[in-house]
Amino acid sequence: MLTRAVAFCIAMTPLIAIGSDYDEILQNALAELNNDYLNNWMFNEERIFDGVLTEAQYDPRLKDKWQLQSIQGMSPTLEERKKFVQEKIKETKSAAKQEQRRDLKSLVSLKTLKLVEESEEHWLFDFVPDREGDEGQFMALLHGELKISKQSLAIEYIDLRNEDIIKPRFGFRVDEFFSRIEFMRIKRSGPVVPSSIEFRIKAKALGMVNVDEKIVLKYRNYQIVEEAY
Repeated sequence: MLTRAVAFCIAMTPLIAIGSDYDEILQNALAELNNDYLNNWMFNEERIFDGVLTEAQYDPRLKDKWQLQSIQGMSPTLEERKKFVQEKIKETKSAAKQEQRRDLKSLVSLKTLKLVEESEEHWLFDFVPDREGDEGQFMALLHGELKISKQSLAIEYIDLRNEDIIKPRFGFRVDEFFSRIEFMRIKRSGPVVPSSIEFRIKAKALGMVNVDEKIVLKYRNYQIVEEAY
């Protein structure tokens, strides 16, 4: 599983080829994304899924790295805690072996990036997402968007969405696909890590099975931990 529309930008603004200055800015911003934050940082997660709010803490030093703290503001039962940990283990194992899922640098192909908007505060680029295999075929049908702050020179968010109905394979139709990861810098000169993730999908399989899901994740209270533990 794992917002703002910019169709007017694409329709009204001519695409500008990226020069060497932009290429350097983009590569520096991508390089600052901390793919190792799950190894070196503990943090809190708030998740809303199917209208249910859960709060949890992640600590890489623990055997069960995820600890469920509350469900709808209530203390969870022992069974609910166990189920939550099992779901998190399954989630991290199935999400493209986790390393690829977190490697956003490989998702953003510099050769397809184009500048579509520039203001005093930011640069806005679009791109074609890049992945290998079956996932790559689906990604190539999506529209990617990336925003970089001029003040921090860090990525503010990365969006992936469909602009038309997608039929990636026989019998499967995607009416809506949207994924946004927002980022923040830890402290003034610290690493850039996720601050929130929003994902939603509306699809139909074989004309019968409807998929309609939305999940919102928010991350806070990042704290560095010892790397050797």
